[in-house]
Amino acid sequence: MRSRFVHHGTEKGNRRKMDAAHTPSVRTAILRTLGLTLIGAGTAIALCMPSCTLDGVRYPDSAPPVTFLAIQAESLRVSNYRTILHWWGTDADGRVIGYAYRWDGPWQPEPEDSLWWEDSTWVFTESTCDTFDVAICGSYAERTFQIRAIDNDLLCDPEPLSQQFRLENFIPLVSWTDTTRHPTLDQPSLPAISFAWNPEDYDGRETVKFARLWLDIEEGEDSLASSLTVVEDTVGAFFPEHFQGRYGERTVYLQLVDAASTPSEIISWTWNVVEPAGEYLLIDNAWPSGRSAVDKQDRFWRERMEALVPGNYHVYDVEGEGVFRSRQEVLPLFQLFKGVLWYGIKHYADSRPVDRAMKKGLELAEGSLVEYASSGGALLITGHNVMGTEGGLSSTFLEEGFGIEKIYSYREDEQWITDLDLPKGAYVHCGPLMGGTDSLRVRTRVPNSDYFRTSGDLEPLLWLEPATLDTTKLPEHATEPFYLAALAERGAGRLVLCSTLLTDFRSSSNPEDAIENLLRYLFDLP
Repeated sequence: MRSRFVHHGTEKGNRRKMDAAHTPSVRTAILRTLGLTLIGAGTAIALCMPSCTLDGVRYPDSAPPVTFLAIQAESLRVSNYRTILHWWGTDADGRVIGYAYRWDGPWQPEPEDSLWWEDSTWVFTESTCDTFDVAICGSYAERTFQIRAIDNDLLCDPEPLSQQFRLENFIPLVSWTDTTRHPTLDQPSLPAISFAWNPEDYDGRETVKFARLWLDIEEGEDSLASSLTVVEDTVGAFFPEHFQGRYGERTVYLQLVDAASTPSEIISWTWNVVEPAGEYLLIDNAWPSGRSAVDKQDRFWRERMEALVPGNYHVYDVEGEGVFRSRQEVLPLFQLFKGVLWYGIKHYADSRPVDRAMKKGLELAEGSLVEYASSGGALLITGHNVMGTEGGLSSTFLEEGFGIEKIYSYREDEQWITDLDLPKGAYVHCGPLMGGTDSLRVRTRVPNSDYFRTSGDLEPLLWLEPATLDTTKLPEHATEPFYLAALAERGAGRLVLCSTLLTDFRSSSNPEDAIENLLRYLFDLP
């Protein structure tokens, strides 16, 4: 197989794209390009062929070109399968316009190659040099290269040059990346899962051409539907369609193939796949269990889901299952559900691992949020790591994907910081989607909250009226409301971001009602 095109001498490196079909029009076009005349409309007989006469003048027979190859020997030493070859040609009564070459063995032209019009098993090129990744299909092989010059009368060298090469290759190596993150028989996954691997090749890691992954199949299942090919990445994701509706114990197989068409050994992993437990997904990003603040947070959201969609939701416990393994698996995971509710945890002395997990999860999910909503999904994210200084969502996404105009910040110790307090006893005003609740009151001081300015594209949900915070530190707040939560309509779906925890409030009536009304609208529930 060939790799990249290589320039040589005065060659410009551009390939002449020629029709592989054996039609007269191809040769006719070439001769016209050379400034020659054809005999008979639509024929492919060039001037100066044997016994050729024009206007009563008989031309002598045209001599075919002669081909030369830079490397010619009875026996060559063993070399790497990536081979650079040089060739040239001469023509006594004209000029050489190109060359046709081929390799024996399991070789075929690349899709971008121009095929020789006389024999499509040869490649036509105007270059006098190229680099070849020769298919060895193992650690050693002997392959023969053939090259022939073609002149301006479209005559070719009747005796193409041949050279046998002795070629070697290192077989690629592969191993799974961090199997502690893999699902197991006891820790199952949903039918949306990704696997990562470490590719190695002593010829150079860049020589690994692609990876093949496939799932075990049973009689009647389509093997192609359960497989995938990954060319540039080192992560492969299986979606629901790959599993073909079969759950339980499944096995994935992985094999690399390098530029010499040599496969690695096959490695595998076996785990359990389960169906979603409901139509909605609850992502629990609060731990450890047993801590009062965590248990209250878990209880609050499970109670909301039981009130709205009793028994019809699936819990993704980040503490037990880990953060998403890759960006590739997030969208197919979300698309298993009509709606997703994702919550974090209060900051406390040893909350750093939880905070990092929330931030990492948001970084991986960012590229899927708008696409999921646009396809009809509904998503609410509430936590202290959503945006700003310690947030997982980038400013580019927040401004362009969601619609925030600005995240407010202040300067402290030569740094710009967005994390602010939500003061104890402050009234947070509510938008109409909160079910008629005018405001919620903050239970106790909440640090690490982020405030933003909305655009006209967003539906305001929660905000502080002007001058609620220290306006000497935040002069904009003297006249501007500071928003904590907003909803964006995207396509057929909805996306809500809340830069603090929705569980930090109380009201004269019932804060749970306000949040349930928001969820009812978000998930389009009666």
